[in-house]
Amino acid sequence: MDIQDNGKLEEGVGMILLLEGKKKLIIGIENLEINDPAANKSGRSSCAPLIGKSPAKSTIPFNDVLWAELSNNHITIDFAIHASKALIKPAKWTFALATDPESTSGTPPEIFVKTLLSRAYGDAQPQKRAYVLINPNSGPGAAVKQWENEVKPLFEAAKMQLEIVVLKHGGEAVELAQNADLSRYDTIMACSGDGTPHEIFNGLAKRPNAAKALATMPVSHIPCGSGNAFSCNLYGSHRPSFAALAIIKGIVTPMDLVSVTSGSNRIISFLSQTLGLIAECDLGTEHLRWMGAARFEVGVVQRMFKKKCYPFDLAVKVEIEEKGEVKAHYKHHASSTSLAQLTKKADAGPAAGDEGLPKLKYGTIQDDLPEGWELIPYDRIGTFYAGNMAYMSPDAPFFAASLISDGLMDLVTIDGDLPFFTAIKVLLDVEAERLFDNPHVTYKKISAYRIIPRDQEDGYISIDGEKCPFGPFQAEIHQALGRVISKSGKYEAAGPKNWDKSSSFTCDMPRRGRGNRMPSGPWGRLKPVEQDPLQSIGLPSKGDERLLDPKTQEWYYNQIISRFLAFCTEAGNKDSIIRGFEALDIRAFDPTPPTRYTRPPPGYVPSSTGAPVTAASSPPAPNPSGKEASDPSQTPGSASTNAASSSVSSSLTGTLKALRSIIPSSGPSTSMLAAIEDPDNTKSLQDVLMALRKLREGLVATKRADLFSIQAYIFSIRLSILAKHPESYHPAILHLLRYMAVWTPMVDSEIEEIAGYFMLDAACRRRDLTEAYFIRQDFNIRNKKMDQILKALAHDDYVLWQFAKKQANRHCLKLMEWADDDLRLHTLKCFGRSYLNVDLPFLEFATGRKWEELKEKDSVGWELDEEKVTIRRARAK
Repeated sequence: MDIQDNGKLEEGVGMILLLEGKKKLIIGIENLEINDPAANKSGRSSCAPLIGKSPAKSTIPFNDVLWAELSNNHITIDFAIHASKALIKPAKWTFALATDPESTSGTPPEIFVKTLLSRAYGDAQPQKRAYVLINPNSGPGAAVKQWENEVKPLFEAAKMQLEIVVLKHGGEAVELAQNADLSRYDTIMACSGDGTPHEIFNGLAKRPNAAKALATMPVSHIPCGSGNAFSCNLYGSHRPSFAALAIIKGIVTPMDLVSVTSGSNRIISFLSQTLGLIAECDLGTEHLRWMGAARFEVGVVQRMFKKKCYPFDLAVKVEIEEKGEVKAHYKHHASSTSLAQLTKKADAGPAAGDEGLPKLKYGTIQDDLPEGWELIPYDRIGTFYAGNMAYMSPDAPFFAASLISDGLMDLVTIDGDLPFFTAIKVLLDVEAERLFDNPHVTYKKISAYRIIPRDQEDGYISIDGEKCPFGPFQAEIHQALGRVISKSGKYEAAGPKNWDKSSSFTCDMPRRGRGNRMPSGPWGRLKPVEQDPLQSIGLPSKGDERLLDPKTQEWYYNQIISRFLAFCTEAGNKDSIIRGFEALDIRAFDPTPPTRYTRPPPGYVPSSTGAPVTAASSPPAPNPSGKEASDPSQTPGSASTNAASSSVSSSLTGTLKALRSIIPSSGPSTSMLAAIEDPDNTKSLQDVLMALRKLREGLVATKRADLFSIQAYIFSIRLSILAKHPESYHPAILHLLRYMAVWTPMVDSEIEEIAGYFMLDAACRRRDLTEAYFIRQDFNIRNKKMDQILKALAHDDYVLWQFAKKQANRHCLKLMEWADDDLRLHTLKCFGRSYLNVDLPFLEFATGRKWEELKEKDSVGWELDEEKVTIRRARAK
């Protein structure tokens, strides 16, 4: 049986429906196939739109299958064909079913149709009920024509139920969404520009049960306006028919929404808020709507010559300030695991008794400035742009790092007095998707802000492209408050350039100088209103030198431990550990001489004499600085000879021994592991991992390799493994084994533990069993449990794999998860190719999943009969 590369046993692959004239419909891996041996002779053209390589065989991708049904001994299949780069049209196949005696050898037609629709729709809901609101005045004014000619035929072919309203005046969509009977619909659909989705969200927000309405009624969009950002982000296209197909096959997805208070009003924003150049180019070009999206570019060029600045006072709650950290945040949340966790969290819906909109955490614009906030004047800003989506129009991905439900807005600011050609380059970088890395652009992740325009009587403020009264306003984000129909559960934008290629983020932006100071300029003076101890210190590689001081390193590690334990509800004796670590004598250093450990690290080249390396006869340890050590008794971590000769304080040794129990080598407690995996702690965990990276950079730069630094590295490795963050644990393991274990002796158990993780990572994540066995030999690892894991992988032995999982600790289990799907896929392939039926308990043991999980997550299409699973039925002789 053929298997898809994504690791799932595809339902119904190989099912055959026999048709009249010896034709066959076959469910393939990714397509529905028609096999007609007489097609090249008969000249029939029922499937001509899809005929490609061979006229005797045609296929329809499952994503293009719209509907299938049986009637009068015929099967009818509605599907979409890509008529051009700009248009998708519906088409139809109709075939008579076979009636000869041999037809009983194929799949029963009812089962075939049911399986076909299951493959075609997957997690999407078929036959959606849509409340369609058409704005005939959107953009160039062709919405009704586009609906009738391009969109409605596809929806009708997919058997969607449609209730259509053509809007007559502005604000009508607010009233309709506010008063609609939501139980009758699966989505409220805007056939318009971005203004009508804005009205729909605000109509839902005006309902008495606003939170429930927003969390249960998905909004969708057919692009018929100028910007069409909603469709570009969620469907990857501004073409109406492409958006229609994406909606038909789309899934309900949680999305962040923003509350904006202006005067006494509170409105909901799904797209953006802007003041300055962009707002003027949007709202000041209403008379050019006939130009479509090109009106924005015309407006920008017209205004760039003026070098106009828009002075305002700003207070902002910055969550992520550096561009490199923004990329790291994007990389973390772009993983499928994170998306699944966010979706699971959001699917819980509003809390019991949650009727109206969420309470504003920071109040409204009419309230006093929140405690800790400070208004900072800005005089040179030309563009203030806060966004909740990546694309603002088809060619304008302003917010490359935007995520659909990370609970953060993206803030872009650009000075207004840039030289003309520099400003033009910034504009061109938008379309080229290079704006994020442009050195003249600041890019931050924020959760709230207050802005007060000044020195001008009137101007433009744009909220989701709609004009708002000119004056002060305040905004804050609500994570996953809204629901939308999306193509894939995320935004379709590609993300910042090279976000997935390196764990060391670099970008063309001003570097921090000594003392973590940004270059002079008003934006460089902006700091988070609440100083986070972990974020207050930058990366040493970016110019922040504070973590090069041993005292600061130990203080910073204290902050990391405190933050980690703060979100672990049951972390053992955390209070005594924190008290002990706070009492750490930061003047104490480990005076142990840099003696080589008896086991060579990976990559170590033995001496030419071939003599065995021992603690007594080892050659000098590698010196990354390239300089001879003047005093062999001085450790790389020593700040001075006097410090190196001091004795180890008992408080240091005792505290570090206590710290080993925070995450023991056997694995964390159940409650601690639950806290690490809790989606509510995602940001806190990310902060801790980023802080550990900063600390490791400081330790590497100072060549520190004492008891403190080793324990800090071990804690970092253990936590990063539990968080499944190889960008953190893999380089940490390499440095610990190749250098720190060489400079400072480590106990056998710790060397074997870390080398074991190194070996399992090579085998399970990097799929390199050869390297894993070399690591086993280099470090003389003799651990029967780990040997079982390697043997199971080497022989694809799924039974041994499950036994090994039962005996492994939680760190090893996390590393084994990297290979779990491959072993499960292999297991299912073995059963599928070798068995007619199997006992359910044995199948669940061999795959490590319950039957319902196999059906849901692995799309297993076998049949369950009590305690027996029927894989395939024997053909009758």
